[in-house]
This record gives sequence, structure tokens and C-alpha cells, in this order.
Amino acid sequence: MVSEHGVPRAVRMALALVWSLGMLIGAPAHASTFSYDFEALVSGNLVGQDGWTQVANWFSPEIASGGGINPTKASARTNSAQGTGTGATRLLASALTYSTADTAVPWQFDGLVNGTDSSQTALIGIGSRLFGRQGTKTILISGASQFGDTLLANDWYQYRLELDFSVTGVNSTLFYRNLTAGETDFTRDSVLQDINLGLTPDELGEYRFSSLLIRQDTNLGGTYIDNIQVSPVPAPPALALLGTGVAMIAVRNRRRRS
Repeated sequence: MVSEHGVPRAVRMALALVWSLGMLIGAPAHASTFSYDFEALVSGNLVGQDGWTQVANWFSPEIASGGGINPTKASARTNSAQGTGTGATRLLASALTYSTADTAVPWQFDGLVNGTDSSQTALIGIGSRLFGRQGTKTILISGASQFGDTLLANDWYQYRLELDFSVTGVNSTLFYRNLTAGETDFTRDSVLQDINLGLTPDELGEYRFSSLLIRQDTNLGGTYIDNIQVSPVPAPPALALLGTGVAMIAVRNRRRRS
């Protein structure tokens, strides 16, 4: 069958699909992604499970229920008798890789600090840079420790560090939201903005991170970490583009039938 423009319908359908596939193939690649929770692990020491290993002479965090709005398993530090220095590290299955094209890469995790003592920390690190919470303050550690906003004790927060790899050394800005209070929007930390991390790219001009670090200390009360996500950048809208081509065909067919 030939259309009013003299182009067979089968040809129009093929052209629409080719357009969609071309857009799919031409869609830009996005940065590495990684997510991790502790639900598959068993109660007890984190070190020794699922590739988690000891850091220097630090004590191992525990696997325990997070409590509150997050009753699922989490990495916990509740034994204040151990003293300071608690954490673990884990090699990633594949290195997280970024380039100067990655200007807003979020690393985030959920954390709870159930007291106000400055010894209490809930931090994650990619490489040697750490961020999260110490006592009542947000914190970013890149060489020196830098403190930000004051938060509530005993509430689950989501901490998000957004990285701009287009800046020499890589700039970072911290955001947070109170999950216990039901906040859906992130608050930009009033202090920890555009902090340069002093990172150096490799010979290809890329930044690669091969391990994950968590640190949890307490001399009083407990700290919890869960739902770690690294660069949860939305995937390219490839399926949406393909769907657009199919929708174009469907609309044209409906018009012809009407």
C-alpha cells in the first residue's frame, strides 16, 4: 500500500525504527554505577562477608537491624567498649570510571547517628575521600576534616555528595535529606559547597575508583549505614527513543484507519 505521499507504509515503518535505533546507538554513555545494601549478609561481623576486609587495626562493623524507619539489615557500630577505629573496605567488581564529561555524579548513602557525641561517625569513602556525619555535623574528609550543617540525632538521613569531574582536582558539594521526617527534597549544605578533593586523573584523563570504604566510630550510642549508591545516573533514554518510533507508527496507522 502506498501513502498519500507516495511512500509505501512498510518503508515508513522501517524508517521510523531506523531513526529510533540510530538515536539509541548515538545516545551518550554515562558514568559507572554501583549500589549496595547489607540485606544478604548474616548477623555478626561485617569483615569476612561478601568481600569485606579489615582496615589496618580497625574493628569490624556489625550486621544488625537498622531500626526506626529502616528495620532492614545495615552496617552498624553499637559496641562502644571497642574504642575508636571501626570500619571495613571492599573491592568493587569493576572500577568506577569517570571523565571530565561527568559534571554531576552523585554518591550517596543512608545513615543514622543516634547520639550527639563527637566520637560518633557514619562515613563512606570512595578511594581516600570520606563524607557523611560526625556527631551532629555533616563532614567531608579530603586531607583535612571540614564540617558543615548541624543535623538531628537519632534520625535517618540520606547523604549525597555530588562531584564535578570537569573541574581540575574534582569539586564536590554535599546534600542531605531527613528520611525519618519524610523529606523528599535534598538540602544543599550551607558550608560544604564546591570543595576541591585534589584528585588526579590517570594517563587517559580518567578517574578510577576500585574500592569502597565505610567508617563507623562511637564511644556512646550507635551508628548505622545502609543503601550505598554510587553515581545512580539515569540510563540513556534509549528505550524511550525506541518507543517514540513505535508510537509514531501506531499514530499514523490509527489516522489511516480513521
